[in-house]
Amino acid sequence: MRPIGALLGAILLVAAAPAARGGDAPAGRWSDLECMGCHQQATPELTAAWRAGAHGGAAAAVRCIACHGDRHPGSAVKARRAATCIGCHGGAGAPVARSYLTSKHGVIATIEGPRWDHARPLSDGNYRAPNCAYCHFHQAGHGTGGDVADACLDCHSSRFTDVLSDAGRRGMAIGLAKVREAEAAIAARREGMDLSDAEEAELAALLRAMREGPLAGLRLGIVHQAPDFQWWLGQAALDGALLRIKASLSRLRRRKALGDP
Repeated sequence: MRPIGALLGAILLVAAAPAARGGDAPAGRWSDLECMGCHQQATPELTAAWRAGAHGGAAAAVRCIACHGDRHPGSAVKARRAATCIGCHGGAGAPVARSYLTSKHGVIATIEGPRWDHARPLSDGNYRAPNCAYCHFHQAGHGTGGDVADACLDCHSSRFTDVLSDAGRRGMAIGLAKVREAEAAIAARREGMDLSDAEEAELAALLRAMREGPLAGLRLGIVHQAPDFQWWLGQAALDGALLRIKASLSRLRRRKALGDP
């Protein structure tokens, strides 16, 4: 639609918003501008939450059509399917998606999800396992933030979720302690020898890989309750990263002691 046409359409939809609130929504097709023009009047709480959240607040904002499509029929169903989120967040192989897909929730949703009625609201344990939207858009929230633990309580007792949360905090604290140990080892070596720009770059790259790889994987494993990401791709991988940094520091020390350039 041309800009002037989109603007006129938005104006008409704003005028019709009160009627849309109480009646059937017209099918469309709609542009993002037209969606916002109507829903700022019909459902202002949703548009405000979207603007304040990660999607609306991003520099390249994720707008209505990206999740809901450009027609009203089936728009909620499309946004509630995990494939919609995963397709935008790097695909099934990306760590954020794979950590969920390999969790118990993700396995159940992958096997059974195609048979679920995604017209049901994202609340009250309406699905046998939560997918992306159930937790991050719980109860039709559009901010992608808030306390995701509220979604857990739809199916689990508070005692159970408290135990998992405490275990997650302890696990993350252990992971962060390993990173601090690596940082301290590098700082101590800097005090004891002059490092070249290339050596500094090597150590910085190893430390960055530790943070962006296994530490990030550990966090995803905790929030998605994915055992492989908590252990093999988290704690165990952090151990390996720490050992690589210490090994690199030992090589540098030996090289300096032998007078090698």
